[in-house]
Amino acid sequence: MAEQSFGLVVDFRAKTDKELLEITAARDGRAEKAFAEFYQRHIRYMYFICKRDYANTLGEDGAEDLVQDTFVRAYEKAHTFSDDGITELDKLALRTHGWLRRIAANLFQDMLRRETSVPTQPLAPEHEEQLADTPSADDEQEPPESAQMKLIKEALSRLSEREQDIVRTVYQWYEKDKKLPSHVIDDLTEKHKTTPENIRKILSRARKKIEEFINAQGTNRAT
Repeated sequence: MAEQSFGLVVDFRAKTDKELLEITAARDGRAEKAFAEFYQRHIRYMYFICKRDYANTLGEDGAEDLVQDTFVRAYEKAHTFSDDGITELDKLALRTHGWLRRIAANLFQDMLRRETSVPTQPLAPEHEEQLADTPSADDEQEPPESAQMKLIKEALSRLSEREQDIVRTVYQWYEKDKKLPSHVIDDLTEKHKTTPENIRKILSRARKKIEEFINAQGTNRAT
């Protein structure tokens, strides 16, 4: 895609992702065409990612809507993209894909928060199963929020913002007896500017804090 500007032909296909997003963020006469090139460059990848990761929850149509919402948000937040000085095209593409995946994941989490008041966090196996099996507010068999769930929420609120984000993101993907998708740790690593090993350590410490709080509250109530 090319256009003429001040007598010069601008070939957007030759622009890097960072350059396209910088033009988009400028919101001048070239912004729409620059973002159209960015969209065409990454739309197939995001369709694959969203259908693979979210279709089971959102359905095919919901996953497709998430793709479009992701690009709308990317247009709005174009100024936030950073390539950290990366010049190699293949590595820059990975950076762009990570940025788009994080946008999609954040939008998905927003959907979950709007639809349920149940926090998404990983705990000990018995608590994970309890959360996974928590009845909806329409279930007349049990109240929408048990005393145990209130404890879990309170324990979560005592964590740092980073710990809460990591815990919530990981439990978002929790499925009993299934491995965590590899990109989840990759995305958290990128977001928090740390290593996969440190993300796992933070998660482990956070889970321990939650368990200790829940156990301590149980002990206090028993005495």
